[in-house]
Amino acid sequence: MSQEQFWILLTRKIAGEASPEDLTELEQLMQQHPEWQFASQNLEDIWNSKPHVDISEEEEAYLLHLHRLQQKNIPFGKQLQPEEEAAVAELSSNSSRKRIRWLIAGLTVAASVAAFLFFNPFSGKSGASPAQLANINEISTRLGSKTRIQLPDGSVVWLNAGSKLTYDKDYNQEDRQVTLTGEGFFDVIKDPAKPFLVHTSTVDVRVLGTVFNVKAYPEDKATETSLIRGSLEVSIKSRPLDKIILASNEKLVVENKKDTVAAWKADEETDQPLMTLNQIKRNSRDSTINETQWTENKLVFDNEPFEDVAVKMGRWFAVDIEITDWALKQKRLTGTFERESVEQALEGLAYASTTPFIFKRSGNKIIIHR
Repeated sequence: MSQEQFWILLTRKIAGEASPEDLTELEQLMQQHPEWQFASQNLEDIWNSKPHVDISEEEEAYLLHLHRLQQKNIPFGKQLQPEEEAAVAELSSNSSRKRIRWLIAGLTVAASVAAFLFFNPFSGKSGASPAQLANINEISTRLGSKTRIQLPDGSVVWLNAGSKLTYDKDYNQEDRQVTLTGEGFFDVIKDPAKPFLVHTSTVDVRVLGTVFNVKAYPEDKATETSLIRGSLEVSIKSRPLDKIILASNEKLVVENKKDTVAAWKADEETDQPLMTLNQIKRNSRDSTINETQWTENKLVFDNEPFEDVAVKMGRWFAVDIEITDWALKQKRLTGTFERESVEQALEGLAYASTTPFIFKRSGNKIIIHR
């Protein structure tokens, strides 16, 4: 019953008609089933965007989808429970019928995917997805999106765009371990008996209870660990004997790969990556920290090469940005953007830069040149 109740409560929340009790129950269900975070995020994106296809086409797609589900003997579609019928009827009575019908079409697609996972005979057993069979919870965010997760022990994680967090379903029973790909901001509940471990492809981070940010995109030049409060220990996988203890307001940067000779000033004999330990800079005006501004929905870069800025902007706005001029790639930029579109952000950078450039967008591809 919990899955059906999840869809009902999520629909009420998105439509702005959920009571405080509904929101509390939905939050509890999301904590019990963190794998539903991705569906919730996608459906909220559908609701907040504008319909771009004709409603009649969506209705035809909806009916076709029901027909296919019935052929597979998947119990979804018109076989609604009484409480589901009441929720749909309640939504249909408001002034945004077309938008709600469009949302229901999106709900149908997402729910049918979930139904397929639950009833697909190749899943091994009823009610189990491949991730569940592996005893793993997985939460991911698309490019251009962010999400907040509350782990079973009460610790909170914010995931930045294009990131993934996985952990065992027995998390917090004997230990607390998660694996991160991408960027995450962690606010960890203190438990000396169960240290909290974050595994990335380059480093492992061990804490007891603290607030910190880890940026570990495999395609980036470096992995960054920024400690906001408390203390933590970082182990570098390529240097197992080295353990670095960070104090509050310290940031460790470990190079990921040898892209250029300049990027790697490693010892030629040991072939070890470059590491740097710096103090985190706080903005004098409001004491904010650039490394965590993304959790406040602000894209911030400070004296960074344009090629690195382009990567950040690509994730932030879900676009592919290519800079064709080598010198322009090395141009260092500083900026803060919050509500701007990608075009507005690039126009602002072009206006402020001492090196003029132009850009052209075609779909999700943006080409930048001088």
